[in-house]
Amino acid sequence: MITVAIPCYRSDPDKLKLAIQSVLEQSCDDWTLHLVDGNHSPDPFLKQLVKLFPSNSVQYIRNEKDHSMAGNWNFAFA
Repeated sequence: MITVAIPCYRSDPDKLKLAIQSVLEQSCDDWTLHLVDGNHSPDPFLKQLVKLFPSNSVQYIRNEKDHSMAGNWNFAFA
């Protein structure tokens, strides 16, 4: 199982969609993709974005504690 984590904070919607699509197009099919929301308040765009992709392997995860860039990266890797 491969886990891909994308820490997000005010992310560019078009670039984020391309990143997700890139993961979906890989030849390996044993993976999960976590979009890790590091915004101070939940980003409704990220939740909606996850619903656009048919795979249950694309997941929204909220980082509720450390919203710094390093904190969100560390949370995503954990």
